[in-house]
Amino acid sequence: MNNLLIEEQQPISATLPRKFRHALQAAIEDHIPKITCQRILLCLSEATTNLIEHAQPATSQIGFRFSRESDGWQLTIFDDSEPWDPTEHLDDNLLTEFSDIESGRGIALLHAQSDRISYYTSRHFEEKKSLL
Repeated sequence: MNNLLIEEQQPISATLPRKFRHALQAAIEDHIPKITCQRILLCLSEATTNLIEHAQPATSQIGFRFSRESDGWQLTIFDDSEPWDPTEHLDDNLLTEFSDIESGRGIALLHAQSDRISYYTSRHFEEKKSLL
């Protein structure tokens, strides 16, 4: 079962994470418990901000879709930059270290708020489309 609740794609801007967050919140707040909703919104904001600030070459479009799957909720975030796996070099100690260093904590925060994170290149999605 796949029940798409919202899908959006827009050109990047400094206000895009906030716009996406508000759009997703409006679509899901009546369907999901408040604490789960807050975790999902935080993940969307963090991932979108990371793509805007760190994608190389810089991305020009970012999108997301949120759906109800048979085994839970799924947030998919996509962009038009080069493949970059944010889960590849995760340091599990980043969330437990109390330091002034902010770099790298966003990815660790995503892991802490999610039950599961998977990374796929756009090629993966194109191959799935061609099989349908």
